[in-house]
Amino acid sequence: KIKELCHGPDRDVWICAFCENAYLPFYNNVLTMLKNEKDKLSTHQSIYLELCRGSFWFWLTGARDILSQHATLLGDTFGQLGVKTQDEQGKVGEEVKPFPDKLYMRTLSDLADQHPKMAIMKSRKVMATWWAAARALHNAMFFPAREWICQCKKESESDERILERAWFMYKSLPKWVQKQIPALRLKCQVQFPSVGSRLLAVAQGPDPWRAPTASGGIIDEAAHMEMFADTLRAALPALVGPSGNMPLYVISSPNGKEHFYRLVEDLQGDELIAEEREAEQGGIKGLTWKMGRNGFLGVKLHISADEDKDKDRTEAGKSYYATLKTLYAQDPLGFQREIEMSTDTMAGKPVYALQFSRDVNVSDKLEYRQGRPVYRGIDFGYIRPAVV
Repeated sequence: KIKELCHGPDRDVWICAFCENAYLPFYNNVLTMLKNEKDKLSTHQSIYLELCRGSFWFWLTGARDILSQHATLLGDTFGQLGVKTQDEQGKVGEEVKPFPDKLYMRTLSDLADQHPKMAIMKSRKVMATWWAAARALHNAMFFPAREWICQCKKESESDERILERAWFMYKSLPKWVQKQIPALRLKCQVQFPSVGSRLLAVAQGPDPWRAPTASGGIIDEAAHMEMFADTLRAALPALVGPSGNMPLYVISSPNGKEHFYRLVEDLQGDELIAEEREAEQGGIKGLTWKMGRNGFLGVKLHISADEDKDKDRTEAGKSYYATLKTLYAQDPLGFQREIEMSTDTMAGKPVYALQFSRDVNVSDKLEYRQGRPVYRGIDFGYIRPAVV
């Protein structure tokens, strides 16, 4: 009966009813019939796990503000609900935190439920990689035979940035959840033996997509991969199954107007500006999205989506933004690229940086001096080839 309700057409109604602490009629009847406290606890846990399986957001946050009454009712054996994250720069004693229950995260999750392929251009410090790792973890925990490819520039980076975060979130779950859904942490793998699922950490390139049958994928910091174009070409056909497209989250801070930028902006061929057309699009503060002809939902996630980091909405945000400006004082172009999401600069040491002056470096009064050599610079740029 639990599975029928949690995975039937009225699933969202039942989940909302549970979250709002309006005890479901069948749930009350079950608890009334059960005299043994151990049976009551087991039943409650079974219902909770089924709701987690049906709703990623319910599992992620644990509906912690509402279920606190349930936890009190059932005692400490039920445990702290929802997953936790780690903030390496957090205050002493606050390094481990519940996953943020914020509007932009909830919106991002709702979009992912509707669109399996997402290209997310983002600021740093918005927890996009934590979110993607949580999506992969949830899918592997609750569904059988899932195979997730998690890809950064290097295999070691994939293991540290994605799998280690997934493992941290798994270990933050209540012990009884870990007992019912056991997991193993191996080199570059997280395995769930009871359901036959796993997360794999791999290096950039097309080869990892040709071996296993993938059920989902994460490509992190794609704009900084030399082999991103080849990687994406291999990933797309690997993630087409009998039921349609499997989830693929391509995430990165911008790095100029390269292949990742063109993916997000839905630029095709030699287009410099996206074609005007009717398309699904929307947005909230700091988060905008638009469906592309390429099959990807192009998402832009700015740091201002988080009210605690938005200089225009909160005092905490104003203070946080000022701190970031200070940290990037020696790298103003890096600040524009990694925080403000500017695509006009690329990683590396620029030739002119902010010292460029039109008055000094450009003139419209130059004349050729007879007998002097002329130097011609040719840039075979993909987007804007030029001769200087």
